[in-house]
Amino acid sequence: MSDRANEFLKTWVTANVSTVSAEDQPTTAESLVASCIADAAKIGITEEELQDASSEIFEGDLISYMSGAIDAAALADLEAITKQDD
Repeated sequence: MSDRANEFLKTWVTANVSTVSAEDQPTTAESLVASCIADAAKIGITEEELQDASSEIFEGDLISYMSGAIDAAALADLEAITKQDD
């Protein structure tokens, strides 16, 4: 696996993924994957490298990786709201 692709994917997700409603998630995950692949290509990272980088968690499935990132963003939002209520 390319360390460069792995780092790009993590950084890109942090900068570009936010919470969405459950019914919008599949469409959003697909859109995020397309944008991520396009942005990676601009700096010479291939889709295959991104698939390999996502395989650490989701067996090379970028859609599942992005869906997981959306879920993680939702959980972080929920935790932040819960802390504010304390």
